[in-house]
Amino acid sequence: MMAKTYFWTSAGRLWMADSRACAYSQRARCLAMFLLLVISTVCWGQQQASPDTARARSARPVRNRVVQLPAPVTSSAVSLEKVLSLAQDLEAPADQKLTLAQIGQLAWAAQGVTVPRTDGTTVVPGSLVPLRVYFSLPEGTFLYDPQSHALQQTSDNDIRLAVATAVYSRQPNVSVPATTTGSCQIVITGSSRDFTAAHGANARTAMLVRTGQMAQSLQLQAVSLDLTYIASSDMDGNAVKRAFRLARTTEPLYVALVGYPLSRVAADAGTAGSPRASGSESASQVSRRAVLVVPPSGFQDQELFETSRVLGLASVQTVIASTRATRIVGAFGGFAQADLPLSQVKAEDFDAFIFIGGIGTMEYYANPLVVGLARRAGAQQKVMAAGSNAPVILANAGVLRGVRTTAVPAERNQLVAAGAIFTGAAVQTDGHIVTSAGPQAATLFAEAIVEALAGN
Repeated sequence: MMAKTYFWTSAGRLWMADSRACAYSQRARCLAMFLLLVISTVCWGQQQASPDTARARSARPVRNRVVQLPAPVTSSAVSLEKVLSLAQDLEAPADQKLTLAQIGQLAWAAQGVTVPRTDGTTVVPGSLVPLRVYFSLPEGTFLYDPQSHALQQTSDNDIRLAVATAVYSRQPNVSVPATTTGSCQIVITGSSRDFTAAHGANARTAMLVRTGQMAQSLQLQAVSLDLTYIASSDMDGNAVKRAFRLARTTEPLYVALVGYPLSRVAADAGTAGSPRASGSESASQVSRRAVLVVPPSGFQDQELFETSRVLGLASVQTVIASTRATRIVGAFGGFAQADLPLSQVKAEDFDAFIFIGGIGTMEYYANPLVVGLARRAGAQQKVMAAGSNAPVILANAGVLRGVRTTAVPAERNQLVAAGAIFTGAAVQTDGHIVTSAGPQAATLFAEAIVEALAGN
């Protein structure tokens, strides 16, 4: 009877062969040994795998968002001498939220202004690319991309208290949370290694000089926006590194806690929206308040952000209203925070009602809250504005009959059926009603709203 040989592993019987054949086949024996080793190793690894390893494999990566910032303004009526004078007497910043337009302007001043122009020149000689600018906001932490003028989200954790603690810990007789954290925290980071190729032994000096240039521009911009700040290069660097999860070779070089002055926020505690403008603005400008009605998703990003920016520069207080008071996301990935649910918006509380367009706005066409709000605002002769496809809301509210109106061409028939006089212009103003044909006219749209408010 022919003898047989079996090879056993933890997975069971693997291989069987004629013993006499094995005696004459060294190659077969080696192959069997190799297979035995491989399968045994795999089985052992499976037995040793821990629950933590399994969880690590199934962990979902953090979903980062890109927030496109409004285009920066490159001129203002505030003189450099005035800004330098005001910067000598600044108070602590409040925690009240800044607008995306203000954040975008601060980011541009810090680093965006250094991006090469189309003619190949830069505003500041040399490249500041090795330095990175981070923003800590209520919505999370973000890295600024000067090339696209956008914020790349790195975390959805609110780390402002940790950063403020790291700053105040080096200042005597100051504690947190007794002191405010500021609505917007800006951190400039860098590594001297990135400057070694260009500056050799002077790499660290060059890095600090560039950081100082960026910090100065940032501070001047903050003051010109009527904001205040607490700035420091003497902070608990390790605490800031942990909060932002910076690389081991990267160090925080400068931190600024930015926000509205505490005294002004306290004075405006009885009103919604942004704090009042500076004393140089007229009382009529200060009192103007507008609500932007925006869908929870799919709004037209440029239309919302550009309209908010222009209104803010004109000292018009703005509030965003949506289905719920929560984070809202645009059609192109930008996001904003809704301040009020639509159910709490009252026509008598605002001077202007602005309906932002976008694919998501279609769900508002027949929404009783939205259409009813437009009807009540029209009855009170408030300034009413609608962009892109949002004029359909005004049409369904019955306020466009006999009114010269524009919108995206696809909505022409609906507007005409509601009695509107469709002009197809980029922006159309008729009395207290302003409409636009799309986001490409966002700046003109916002400026027309400001004019309508001034004359209403």
